[in-house]
Amino acid sequence: NFRFSGTLRKSDPGIIGRNNTTIQNITKNSTYMRKKNTAQDIEDMKQIIREFPGGTVARKVSASGKLYGYDFTDEQLDWLEANYVKRFKCMLISEALGINDTSLRRAMDSRFASLTFERKKIRNESEQRKQKRSHKSLEKELEKRRKLADLEERMEEIKRQECIAAFNESMAKEHMERQKRLEKELQKQKKLDADDAAYAAECLKRFPEDRKREPIPFTMAQVAV
Repeated sequence: NFRFSGTLRKSDPGIIGRNNTTIQNITKNSTYMRKKNTAQDIEDMKQIIREFPGGTVARKVSASGKLYGYDFTDEQLDWLEANYVKRFKCMLISEALGINDTSLRRAMDSRFASLTFERKKIRNESEQRKQKRSHKSLEKELEKRRKLADLEERMEEIKRQECIAAFNESMAKEHMERQKRLEKELQKQKKLDADDAAYAAECLKRFPEDRKREPIPFTMAQVAV
């Protein structure tokens, strides 16, 4: 709700802006102007008028029928988001469109706050997805480690069983060899006993009187030996 001083001659129509604003109205002794616009400011406002979508900015209507604020469309907000401050100053946009700069700032603050919330939401969702991927990756790594640990445990068990089997086999061989040695010793002893018995029998045949002879007892030294 701003009125600009200056008139538009038919011979010099100028560029018709939003809400019946013209470049001539903006640049000729405007009561809304805080400072004199430069040639670049004028060119920027012409560009704003050419680019701004939607024709006009709709006004909000209260229940009692009074106009208040501005109802920007999504397309207009998208354009403002892309150009507000980045290309054009707030005051130039408000002057070119003939709207209240405070309302424009509030609309953009609300827009940026909403975008900030959406960005935070997207960032949080992205972080959650990363955490899920990281969690899945960690689960896979843990599962891989569990499998490796199980494999190592099985290998150790196999080695242990192989060692036990080799030990048992070695003990069995040693037992068999011991049995063979004992058998040889037994056979040798039997042969010695048989030889002794044969020798004793031969002696008795040759010296029968020795049957009645008392055996000579061992001396203490012999017993000790």
